[in-house]
Amino acid sequence: MNNGATKTPGAHGIRNAATRRRGLAFVRGTLLAAATVTAWLGGLRDNPAFAQSNFYYGGSQRTWSNASSWWSSYLATTQTQALTAPGAADTAIFNTSGSNAAGTALFTSDASVRGMRILQTATGGLTLRGDGGDRTLTLGSGGIRVEPGNTSALSVGSASAGQRLNVVLGGSQEWRMAGGNVTISNTISGAAASGTSQTLLISNAATVTTNGFANGAGGGTLNLWVNNTNNVPFASPSALTGTLTLQNIGAPSSLTPPGVRGTFPSLSRLQLAGGNISGATSVNSAGTVELLGGASGVLLAQTFTAGTYVRSPGGGIFGLPGGGTVTATSVPLVNGLMPWAVGGSNDFSYRTWNGTNIVGATLSLPDSWNINTVTPTGNFQMNGNSVVTSTLTKSNTASAILYAPQILLDTHSLTVNGLAYYAGSTTPFIRANPGGSLRIGSSGELVVLISGQRLDISAPVGEWASGGWLTMGSGFRGRWRE
Repeated sequence: MNNGATKTPGAHGIRNAATRRRGLAFVRGTLLAAATVTAWLGGLRDNPAFAQSNFYYGGSQRTWSNASSWWSSYLATTQTQALTAPGAADTAIFNTSGSNAAGTALFTSDASVRGMRILQTATGGLTLRGDGGDRTLTLGSGGIRVEPGNTSALSVGSASAGQRLNVVLGGSQEWRMAGGNVTISNTISGAAASGTSQTLLISNAATVTTNGFANGAGGGTLNLWVNNTNNVPFASPSALTGTLTLQNIGAPSSLTPPGVRGTFPSLSRLQLAGGNISGATSVNSAGTVELLGGASGVLLAQTFTAGTYVRSPGGGIFGLPGGGTVTATSVPLVNGLMPWAVGGSNDFSYRTWNGTNIVGATLSLPDSWNINTVTPTGNFQMNGNSVVTSTLTKSNTASAILYAPQILLDTHSLTVNGLAYYAGSTTPFIRANPGGSLRIGSSGELVVLISGQRLDISAPVGEWASGGWLTMGSGFRGRWRE
């Protein structure tokens, strides 16, 4: 049996795209004819002690293209002054020893660099912008890496004419922050060839503010993956046409958690892996919204317009506190219900799709709140505030049960696709005597959601068929975590 809580959406994206090199000296690589010597030299290049492509920036405000702005050593002595500025095969490192105040690198011409690394000591923040005209920086697959412990901000470009800096991504890459803000004032574009794609992962930032993303002149597609814990406002409308993945956006325990907002008229796919929609947001009606994993949601009283929803067993859960409008062209249902989607404390109910909007579902009431009277394809609402224990007197099956009470399975089995609880002063439980069990329903997944209290499950959980998923989520005022 698989456990939905361990589903890893990262399998659809890129992992640790940045490959780091460390070293002091800078020498351009030399090609030697002899094969054995070439192999030996290649071994040295892979050895951190012999990496020869690092340039250390001198801090403060300097011109990128001036060799005098760079050193080949962190200590920045006279003997280690660089002979040239970094190029497409090199890594720019910020900063040299003692140059840790705010730094601004001015681009007086277009430039290329393999990657950038910001040291833990460079705590003043870094700004990259054009000077004397709008410029373009081509950033290779090394991406940007901020060392842990440095929460300073990164600013790329400027809103002022003559100071803009557009960035062309030379390959799939990661911009890995250490908790600081990222402000992107101009356009980030890809360079993938027609029929191919590349991905930019922005991770571990606080707030990401963007102006625009574009596929680029090569005709390929740029995908964006954002993994951080604060707001991500997109300039509207966004030109993204590939896949936008939102992971770990927002704090489920916050009353007003941050999230993503923007208009994506051409987006082909929105993947949610713990992503909140925090403002009016629309996605291409012909596109797809996929709940990869984690806990995502549309915050209270917000409008979210999208296309076809896709969710596989073991995928993410969806919190919809209510008060807003959530529109879709197609939603997967299990016996007319979304057992992985509920509201918040103000509207705790399962969700369904009425052909246009995702709305609260009206459920049947079993006779006398008796768990024995549920039926195999039915969706039921129990008296969740009752402290009465409902004892199973025969093995039974239901599609989903809302407000399930304290259930004693005795020696029987209860097969179900979804269980959801909003518990006030009552602690719900599912217990069994030897031989009794809770079983995953015919959908191949049992989704158990609890808000407001804990849920005690001491009964064994079994599968209706091989390969079933058990997905569990807990919520706070409509913000959910898996």
